[in-house]
Amino acid sequence: MIENKKLIEMSKSTLTGATAVTLSIEEANLFIDYLVDQSVLKNNCRIVRMNKPEKYINAVGYGTGRFLVPASTYSSASHLKSTFDANQITLTTQKAKGCVAINDDDKEDATGDWNGTILKLIAKKIANELEEVAWISDTHDLSAFAADDLRCLYDGWRYRIMHSQEGETYENDVSGSATILDAALGSGHTTDFSNAGGISVTSSDAPYLTEHKFSKMLKSMPPEYAKVALPDFRFWNHSRVTQDYVESLSSRATNLGDQAVLGITNPGYGTVPIVSAPLMAIDLDSDGVVGGGAYTDSFLTPANNLIWGIQRTLTLEKERDAANERDLWWFTMRMCFEVENVNAVVLTKCLTLG
Repeated sequence: MIENKKLIEMSKSTLTGATAVTLSIEEANLFIDYLVDQSVLKNNCRIVRMNKPEKYINAVGYGTGRFLVPASTYSSASHLKSTFDANQITLTTQKAKGCVAINDDDKEDATGDWNGTILKLIAKKIANELEEVAWISDTHDLSAFAADDLRCLYDGWRYRIMHSQEGETYENDVSGSATILDAALGSGHTTDFSNAGGISVTSSDAPYLTEHKFSKMLKSMPPEYAKVALPDFRFWNHSRVTQDYVESLSSRATNLGDQAVLGITNPGYGTVPIVSAPLMAIDLDSDGVVGGGAYTDSFLTPANNLIWGIQRTLTLEKERDAANERDLWWFTMRMCFEVENVNAVVLTKCLTLG
């Protein structure tokens, strides 16, 4: 917890002179814990706590080709596997800065551990923003985010997945690329699904079967991951996509339909949980430009495949705004976002909402 001495130092700060305090490792860890607690990212991505601006994650493999051949045809010149393919992921943090106003009334109403309450209030204020930043950010002017928009500072998970095809920036040299499916059945994707549109679409022809796009996504996952990572799989999408899926189940005259009407507490497809992230974009065009249309996404990947790196060099600085009876708490933090293995991702783009 933040030491009382530090808080006393901060409480002495004025509009003309404020005292910045860099949190210790234990205090920074506590802040990160509070931050994750406020977000659906908790238990659904891999949090990497970093002591420096850069950290490296290595992936190694033998690339393409088979190890075993008939003994009678083996040739060391042709079949010897002697070199590794390596793909090194570099976590590089970028700094974000913000300010939270805490009114005097809030302080008077607070009970218990006030030091912890400060951290919780700040963490709660910024946690929701980070989900959107983690998913849709890009540094390549795809969505033309303004210079003062945090989404222009990072390449988020979506950009990395969508730009992981052969020859693109985020292709994994060891394992390969992400699998991209198109719910609009656009060019090159005309056979991805039987029915275009939403996550669950009932055919207009007999026998009027309902196609859940989650099923094709599971079948499209490379089998090597399906065998070993199934318990860790997650479907990720906007909460309205989840609701469309649940509503499609409610029309069934079965026990599952009854459960859907009453409300499914932890929805999933088969044994795979669905993570509802309400700040995933629902206004994308077919190219993924924010605000350009009415499309959204759903993707499947093991939870630990998504990386959120947070550097533990965190600074809090208090400024007194006496005229408005409040304290202004300035903070800086450094973070980054990565996908460890894009080949273990199946993303369906151009989903529509019901």
